[in-house]
Amino acid sequence: MKNQEWIEKLLKLNSSKEQSYYFNLNDFAFEKLKECKANSNKTIYFDKIYSKLCRQFSIKKKDCRELLKYFESIGKIEFVKYKGIKIK
Repeated sequence: MKNQEWIEKLLKLNSSKEQSYYFNLNDFAFEKLKECKANSNKTIYFDKIYSKLCRQFSIKKKDCRELLKYFESIGKIEFVKYKGIKIK
């Protein structure tokens, strides 16, 4: 039951319009993603993304792809087919 309360608290913080000092690992991961070097088309290649995020957070490529899908679902990035991503 403790997990359920924690999830409800996180959802409440995310939906709140008040200024929050709440910072989670996804926010930190997105900041690290923005540090990756992009090419002239503002595309960040997958090899650079994997190198940065997988090493920084000790995660597998599969988990990194899931994180990128999450960022896409909330509108922070868009995928460039077979190349990488663009940050919006």
